[in-house]
Amino acid sequence: MRIVHIGPAALPVGYPFGGAVERRIVELAAAQQRRGDDVMVVSLASEGDALRSDGPARDIPILDIVCRTQRPLRDMELLLRSRSQIRDFAPDVVHVHNSSTAAMCLAGIPAAKVLSFDYFRYRGSHRPLVKAAYRRALKSFDLLMPVSDFCRREAAEYWSLPLADFRVLPNGVNVEQFSPDDSRRVAARQRYDLDDALVIGYVGRVCEQKGSDTLVEAFRRVKQARPDTALLVAGPTGFFGRTGSTPLTDHIVEIGGRWLGPVPEDEVADVFRSLDICAMPTRHDEMFGMAAAEAMSSGTPVVCSDLGGLPEVVPPSAGVLVQPGDAEALAEELIALCDDRAALARLAAAGPGEASKFTWPAVAERAAQLYREVLTK
Repeated sequence: MRIVHIGPAALPVGYPFGGAVERRIVELAAAQQRRGDDVMVVSLASEGDALRSDGPARDIPILDIVCRTQRPLRDMELLLRSRSQIRDFAPDVVHVHNSSTAAMCLAGIPAAKVLSFDYFRYRGSHRPLVKAAYRRALKSFDLLMPVSDFCRREAAEYWSLPLADFRVLPNGVNVEQFSPDDSRRVAARQRYDLDDALVIGYVGRVCEQKGSDTLVEAFRRVKQARPDTALLVAGPTGFFGRTGSTPLTDHIVEIGGRWLGPVPEDEVADVFRSLDICAMPTRHDEMFGMAAAEAMSSGTPVVCSDLGGLPEVVPPSAGVLVQPGDAEALAEELIALCDDRAALARLAAAGPGEASKFTWPAVAERAAQLYREVLTK
């Protein structure tokens, strides 16, 4: 099968400090290529090879497109500038990631057009006329593929579309990259000066939407009860690609935590390995929780919000669910786990097996089934 992947023009695909969307494009394309599919990825042009990681992106054919506008117009520019090359590739499927208007921009290209998405309330969609235009654009796709059952239900209701128009295609986890490794754990803890502390951490965007402020307040309480704990936070502020500090990251430092800032792709797994507990206190709009799957795969227990798609990813055998936005409840669960090393060990041992449901080969097989469903209509 010949497959083109194209996403939003936010960051170059393979950018080492990118987010879940860029990782999904790279990992899924690589898994499909290993299956024997012909794959091409359309990407916003990087500013040189130094911005592209040494991971799976190095082995995938990537079409770099230079764009001159800013988002959101740049998303459309990427689509329009790549039309002729996509047509020349003669794909069976154009797999779009998070770009809701792509099917209309690529109209006339004889290929099935499917949309993966982990967010569905688009810019301006609260206005009736804008929402109607988006709904028409979404109906131009041959299949809509949310990343979780939660995302599927919410999107169908929001857009007043039949559930039958949606098929779940989850995000995945690279179980080779994210795996338990005692020697690398020891080295990472030395690198981050964690000594013998019991480490609570978070990996992802540092912002209120992700509940980073809830984690800060909860850790303040944990530190009072358990002075031997430490807080380690890694990730950009607000959006991937931003590196500057904010009052929230300053607050992390003020309470004795450490903020690493954005870390490169090849270091993320070591951050997870260095943790004893990974906290994900998201407030809203968590449609899947790729970081939760990666933490579990690394052998790190997860304490996360009982919210969105997270309960589909984190079972009771590998983590604990808490009420979103409740710092006191989060602190209580963290303290309870800090006091029960046996429970921590059980959760850690179960994590890799639970995360194995989301391997990229399994996701690629699911994608192939959905492509065939569309192509045989």
